[in-house]
Amino acid sequence: MSNKSATATWITKALEADFKVDPYLSLQAMRTLLKNWFGLEVEKIKLYRARNKARGEAKEDHVASYAKLRNYYHMVLLTNPGTTAIIQSLIQPEPIPMEPDSIHGDLGPIPIEPIPIPRFQRCFICLEGAVAGFLNRCRPFIGLDGCHLKGPYRGIMLAVVSVDANLGFYPLAYAIVEQESTTSWM
Repeated sequence: MSNKSATATWITKALEADFKVDPYLSLQAMRTLLKNWFGLEVEKIKLYRARNKARGEAKEDHVASYAKLRNYYHMVLLTNPGTTAIIQSLIQPEPIPMEPDSIHGDLGPIPIEPIPIPRFQRCFICLEGAVAGFLNRCRPFIGLDGCHLKGPYRGIMLAVVSVDANLGFYPLAYAIVEQESTTSWM
């Protein structure tokens, strides 16, 4: 029996003692424990999220992935000449506490200048090889599809696709944007 109240947070609390014994508890073991103790059938994605919450990894994994995005951008441009790639970031200063890290002068504490930290906003990547393949081999049809991203960082992934000679999807470009709006397209 499934229960909508069995969220990832609830599962993390219910299996807290088991996670302390084995932080790398398998999804199958988690599923078996929940079935035996509570009679619950839980979806795999909930188990995965609960395990990440218990390990405290969810945000760190995403932060590390977004930190690698600039390296990916440079590698795409280096290995695919003629490719269009755009990454936009917002520069936000990191808040700095006034007390121990301040410099004290005659007029009291002087705040240290905050270090600007780039925060990912949106990206667009269109490989030159994909465009050349489309112009030479694909049907003259272009479609746009999008899906909402889940996790701690929300957004929308947009894909531009065409149809190849085998009636399969042929990806031309993709973008990750904060929302579907005119500012995301500019």
